[in-house]
Amino acid sequence: MWKAYRRETGELIDWECGGRDKGTLSKLMERLSRWKVELFCTDNWGVYPEVIVADKLYQSKSQTVYLEQNNGRQRHWFTRFRR
Repeated sequence: MWKAYRRETGELIDWECGGRDKGTLSKLMERLSRWKVELFCTDNWGVYPEVIVADKLYQSKSQTVYLEQNNGRQRHWFTRFRR
């Protein structure tokens, strides 16, 4: 699941469910275009530079902490259903 958050507020802007590939990211980026995003903070996954222009891309784990915490909570929550 791909998620887009507003860093200032922690608000979930949009999401896309699918593989971690260029096609899925492109779908999300198309919908995010209406928000006129100036900077995308991502981890170092290789598909980001293929879809996001370099001057709007910042790749570092330092700015993805909140998102990773949210992903951890979501994985933990869904794991309850496997028991």
